[in-house]
Amino acid sequence: MQITGNGLKKPEIQEINIKSFGDNVDILDEHLSNTDIHVNAGKIAEITESDELSQINSTDTNSTMWGKIKKSISVLDDHVDAVASETTLGHIKIGTGLQMTDDVASVKIANDLTTDDSDTVLSAAMGKSLKDNKAPNNHASTSTTYGTGNASNYGHVKLSDNYTTSAGAEATGVGASSKAVADAYNKINTVLNNKLDKPTSVIYKISQTIPSSLLNGFVQYAGSEAATFTLPTSANRYGQALTFWNNGLSTLTLAVPDSYFCGPGTSVNTKQYILKQNETLLVMSDGYNWIVIAGFKI
Repeated sequence: MQITGNGLKKPEIQEINIKSFGDNVDILDEHLSNTDIHVNAGKIAEITESDELSQINSTDTNSTMWGKIKKSISVLDDHVDAVASETTLGHIKIGTGLQMTDDVASVKIANDLTTDDSDTVLSAAMGKSLKDNKAPNNHASTSTTYGTGNASNYGHVKLSDNYTTSAGAEATGVGASSKAVADAYNKINTVLNNKLDKPTSVIYKISQTIPSSLLNGFVQYAGSEAATFTLPTSANRYGQALTFWNNGLSTLTLAVPDSYFCGPGTSVNTKQYILKQNETLLVMSDGYNWIVIAGFKI
């Protein structure tokens, strides 16, 4: 009689007997009842899941192996639903700003300053280029590198304290400082206080050179013959005025020695202005010439 590797008895034909069959049944029953070898599928759910994820090895019993398998299934199931975070490995969804190349996700990066794609980030090289080429925080300059403000454009301007001569027109981005405005105001205010508050009136009957003391005053001609009144210089007489009335019997000629009459009733380089009987004229200096402001002409 032969004994198999599993302990079963394999009798020869002449050795067949009831006892050998009974022994084999006992061996098979014991084997089938060993839960470390055989597991009823209905009992798998009752097997305790392993505490840790580990590899199956040759020393594991059937229950231990199924416990490890159940642990693996639980971990896999949790992983499928896991979302990646700063501290947890998990799944991500390719969205804005990402791209897939050969199954590898990467950030969409532009290495130029021409793209208008709002979902693309600039490379560090382009960030450095922007930093290197932007205007510095303190970018005061003697040149027009950073743009000049003028009548049509917002931009940089430079200020001048000088109000007596031009330091530059609007096209060159030059503006008056508060000091220049204050100085001009004080100058005009002083002139007005000294002159307009102390009007002077005089009557002449013959030709005269009008003294500067009559500025902002009233000059009347009452002669019988034609006469000429020579006005004082208009240079640096900002805002100072003279009013004339020809109350005489002939013409009155107003003459300027070193400047011109400008405004209504004048032409280019007018150096004389004629008043007929009963005509009046108000002129004011702009610092350079005598400007016709008002008057009555017959």
